[in-house]
Amino acid sequence: MERIVLGYDGSPAAESALDWVSIRARRDDAAVEVVLVANMFLSDHVEAQRTLDRAEQLLEERVPGIPVETILIDGTVPAALVDAATGAGLLVLGVDGDHPVRSALHGWLPQRVTAAATAPTCVVPRGWTPLNGPIAVGLADDGSSGAAVDWAAAEADAQSRELRLVHAWYAPIVTHEEVDTRMSLHDIHTQHRALAAEVAERIRREHPSVMVQVDLTQVNRSVALTAASSFSSLLVIGTHRRGILAGGFLGSVAQDLIGRVSAPICVVPPA
Repeated sequence: MERIVLGYDGSPAAESALDWVSIRARRDDAAVEVVLVANMFLSDHVEAQRTLDRAEQLLEERVPGIPVETILIDGTVPAALVDAATGAGLLVLGVDGDHPVRSALHGWLPQRVTAAATAPTCVVPRGWTPLNGPIAVGLADDGSSGAAVDWAAAEADAQSRELRLVHAWYAPIVTHEEVDTRMSLHDIHTQHRALAAEVAERIRREHPSVMVQVDLTQVNRSVALTAASSFSSLLVIGTHRRGILAGGFLGSVAQDLIGRVSAPICVVPPA
């Protein structure tokens, strides 16, 4: 039985995350732990428990017979939420993309959780509604997406959905003096196409029932994944585990996407 941890605070974004968990739990044999993290010196303990009780009631109404446990943790996020999800099959939380200032004041919670969590973490945007589309996964050329591709393939198999491998790459800038010593753009494109084809063929061998489509584009990764998210039921990406500050300086696809696309995003850490 899969253990799903739902980070829940009663907000509209958390309600969307609960909706997503309900649908997934109806499909799979899963047990849900609803976790609310609060500082008991600053929070209303009774109200916090009411919030958890409501989440439990909603889950039991939507998925009769589902095992549900509610947990009220005295601590701070994201550390307490990440610790609570240790060993879980999935961590789920909501994000309010319409209020970036609010997200900043709360320490970019979803981004910080995905950067630290050891479990695959699904971030569901507020107002999410189910979309009958493929599962899209970002394929990197540096090995960081291996676990994400495997997770997405298994998810596509379980949901009987098409899997789209989105592989985006940049062409190097070649000066006139370097044109004879550097690979041609055609050669570089051939290498990227071969990488994507190899991964697609492996998935077809391991998941014969999954239809695999390769999207190979010469654009920024975040741009390619944003475009794919518009028609996908789920977007899956890997992570370099850089964190917020390092990601801000070095670039982070997760930071570019979370709260900015309409599809749920699952961030899968390296195996």
